[in-house]
Amino acid sequence: MVRKLFIAMLFGAAVTALTVNAQPAPVAKSTTPTPVDVAAKQLLDKQQKLLREYKAITEDLYSLARRFENSDRLADQDKAKLILKAIKLGNDEAVDNKFITLVRTLTGKNGVVGMQDLNDAKNQNDALVIVLREILAIISSDDDMARIKEEKERLEKLLVDLKGLIRQTKVTITNTE
Repeated sequence: MVRKLFIAMLFGAAVTALTVNAQPAPVAKSTTPTPVDVAAKQLLDKQQKLLREYKAITEDLYSLARRFENSDRLADQDKAKLILKAIKLGNDEAVDNKFITLVRTLTGKNGVVGMQDLNDAKNQNDALVIVLREILAIISSDDDMARIKEEKERLEKLLVDLKGLIRQTKVTITNTE
């Protein structure tokens, strides 16, 4: 259940990160905040919040992985491996740095966000979304592993039943002869 909560939070972060795709009109120079300035500020705030949430989720996933690693159950240890694989992907792809770069881009040069900054932010956001989806896919693959494991157990049970039937048939054949 905790895993599904983390998956939902990661998915929510990825979906929210997609909101950067909205491209407001170019920033006009004036002393009063324009709707574009307000929208850029909202995007900046949202991305900063997502960065904090990503860091918190990563820490929570790491502590969860440690608990699973210390478990005696093989399934929990497998979950720990998946979680650590997802964290490793996030570290290898420098998701933290991508968020920070995106936040810096949304801050703009001298506090002014231009159209080029928004285009750069969109491209950075797209790259970030791709990585977050890969992380989500890794964590979600645990469900696939559980289904495969259940199928394996079902097939092993059928194999045991089949071996019993073969043994019974051989006994019957021997008795008949």
